[in-house]
Amino acid sequence: MNSGAGEYVRVLVQKFGGTSLADLERLRHVASLIKAARAEGYSVVVVVSAMGSYTDQLISQAEPLSSALTSREMACYLVTGEMQSAALLAMALAQCDIAAYSCSAAQIDLRASGRYDHAQLVSVDTNRIQAILNKGIVPVICGFQALNQEDEWVTLGRSGSDTTAVFIASKLYAERCDIYKDVCGVMSADPKKIEGVKQIYQMPLLAMLEFAKRGAEVLHLNSIEKAIESRVNLTVKSSFENAVGTVFTTGVPQDICYYGVVHEQGFSQLITDEKYEKMAGIHIHQDLNGIYHYTGKHADILWLSDMYLKTHIASISQLDKITIVGTNLSRATEALSWINKSPLKIHGVQINDFSLSFYVDHTQGERMFKEVHTCVIDGFFVRDYSTVL
Repeated sequence: MNSGAGEYVRVLVQKFGGTSLADLERLRHVASLIKAARAEGYSVVVVVSAMGSYTDQLISQAEPLSSALTSREMACYLVTGEMQSAALLAMALAQCDIAAYSCSAAQIDLRASGRYDHAQLVSVDTNRIQAILNKGIVPVICGFQALNQEDEWVTLGRSGSDTTAVFIASKLYAERCDIYKDVCGVMSADPKKIEGVKQIYQMPLLAMLEFAKRGAEVLHLNSIEKAIESRVNLTVKSSFENAVGTVFTTGVPQDICYYGVVHEQGFSQLITDEKYEKMAGIHIHQDLNGIYHYTGKHADILWLSDMYLKTHIASISQLDKITIVGTNLSRATEALSWINKSPLKIHGVQINDFSLSFYVDHTQGERMFKEVHTCVIDGFFVRDYSTVL
């Protein structure tokens, strides 16, 4: 980024999540990470979430008033969490002899459009941020929040601070955007669901997008889409461990690569003679296998079939969905062959370059998830897995 005086400035955006800011000790640790980045010659821009689980606490406190709540007032209420963490981190930086300004969305004219509770960022006054940097001061920007065109507060949805960081990095032409979490990086599967996961050290953003679409919570979906659109150099790393983290690439390798596995529950398969239009009218959609799927709870589909479809349902099955995430998977003959030879009944396969999904009976979902994950991390049908160790 050009400073305006003809000198090129290396801008680094660092985003810190709630766990990283949970108490004063962790605030001081984050301040030390910022200080270290500045020592490497970066002009650092910081984006923060609310401290710890503070947003959840705010929501709980407002619950008794839920009958009177509006999205507008809730947005005004929730943005206070990030303001507190930004101000406290600025104070912690001052203790490290680093000048810092806390900046709300209003102070940098960060604008968004759309719903009060799920707005989309559209613009920011980078001149205001640059003016702070030119003074040698660290701007500590409140994530998750923005102003709409009526100067009202809006929020970006859960984990929206990730999107704030990537958006600002794109507008400042930052050298890199580092997202700090309480995990070392992206794993081959959700460690809360399965043992033996391995860290992914490098992967394409387009593959990470598939993880996020299927519920992975490491990065906000909109932040990944923005990083792809703007070609932001993005990294996820731990706030607490001096580890490499996961580096995301904007390019895609030519080889077939397998990165991880996702297990989703709550699908239902219907065999019916109803026409597609009627099924779609009650949010039941047909996939390319000619099977109808309702992505809600199984109890909901039983209720819908009783209310709307009556005797036209031949059968209903509760299913789990297993998805392998990778690159060039439309050519992944080894994985497809393994799935086809499975002794378990496969209820349909969906495939594109970045994901290979298939459905099994709910009772077999856990078993299949573990078996497929083992195949992925052990390289059973892998041509190139060098990025996962």
